[in-house]
Amino acid sequence: MIARRRVEDAIDTLIDLLDHFDGDADLEPEPNEEQHDRETDAAEDGVADGAALRYIVAEMARRKRRAH
Repeated sequence: MIARRRVEDAIDTLIDLLDHFDGDADLEPEPNEEQHDRETDAAEDGVADGAALRYIVAEMARRKRRAH
């Protein structure tokens, strides 16, 4: 049986990966009526947070080492 902690770690890793791809940890699909009423978000304009990216990569490497 898979331990709960391993499942939680896998979910966290996948969420981190999604955040890495879209650059926004709080990204959620917007209803059509709100698409033109958006707040300015640097991550959505292609400006990546280098420190966050380094943290995600380091955290994923740490989890991979811990799993082995």
